[in-house]
Amino acid sequence: MKLGLFPAFLLGAISFVALGQGWGRREAMRPWLQGRFFEAEQQFAQKRRGIPAFPQLYLWEAEFEIERARFGQAAALIHEAKSLRTPDTDGLPERRQARLLVSVGQFAQAYEVALEGRRWDGRDVQKLKVSSATDLVTLGEVTLARGGFADAIAILEQARDRAKNASSLDGLEWIRAQDGIAAANISLGSIQVASQVAHVAFSAAAREWGANSVPAMDLLDTIGLIQVSESDFKNAEVSLAQSRAWRETTYGPDHPKVAESYMHAALLSAAQNQTADALRLVTHGLHIEQALAVAPAPNGRFALLLLSGAEIFATIGQAGQARTCYESAIPVLERELGPDAPRLASARKRLGELLGK
Repeated sequence: MKLGLFPAFLLGAISFVALGQGWGRREAMRPWLQGRFFEAEQQFAQKRRGIPAFPQLYLWEAEFEIERARFGQAAALIHEAKSLRTPDTDGLPERRQARLLVSVGQFAQAYEVALEGRRWDGRDVQKLKVSSATDLVTLGEVTLARGGFADAIAILEQARDRAKNASSLDGLEWIRAQDGIAAANISLGSIQVASQVAHVAFSAAAREWGANSVPAMDLLDTIGLIQVSESDFKNAEVSLAQSRAWRETTYGPDHPKVAESYMHAALLSAAQNQTADALRLVTHGLHIEQALAVAPAPNGRFALLLLSGAEIFATIGQAGQARTCYESAIPVLERELGPDAPRLASARKRLGELLGK
């Protein structure tokens, strides 16, 4: 009998037995969240050999590949899960699709997918009737990218409440929501709030997956940015350097998070008037991200990094490079974030000042 002719309920029952009782998304995620990527890869290969037509397994592996920035593999796994869709997986591939889209900087499409087909004017969060914590985090992250910091906090708080805590099935969404809330508060100048949120989330991540885990290192990077904002440069150097070193060891030298770490190190150097170091670090961070781009033109993720680079270049007196970054980033972000995004209004203003307008 062809596999596709199995009733959905029977396929689900076979899958449950083959995968083993007590093994699900949390167990599938644990090795790679702890930075044990080789073990995670081997585990997924073994499980797929045991039951190759279990759509959730493809989606759990897609999450792993998104984290490794192997976006083509992630897209293929999501496509495979869609082809094996069953009633109990309805909507699950689309949630991972939205996560993938936001990870590659296709913010406009990610936003539409994460809305789950619902209409929302983006104003009153109480009218946002999205059901999943995953999609709420995606919507919050896109809103954060747009520069709507207060709105992003409201959405991400809803995601955090939906996810419950770090030990739940949606524990990673809880962490991502908290990290986003902290980042938004940094941008709003609410540094004490940002610090409290980030440290609480870091402690939860360390308890759940270890102090040297993916979520903990992401939060340590955010804590480093908080310390820069507090002019606590000594501790910021420790936090950012530890996170960057872990990322380079775990992901390799060419990964979006490694590029981000170099940009944050450049920000720290610029804040300390270490011009040469800041120039070296920001240039290296941009080169990493540029090499990852699949097309000559920057995607939305690269464009956001260009905006960060522009601010650092301007701070250290490299006005020409700052202008180039703004001029490259703004058209891309107009498409991905919308021409009225607050972040774009700020970028246009700063570009105008550099051009003497």
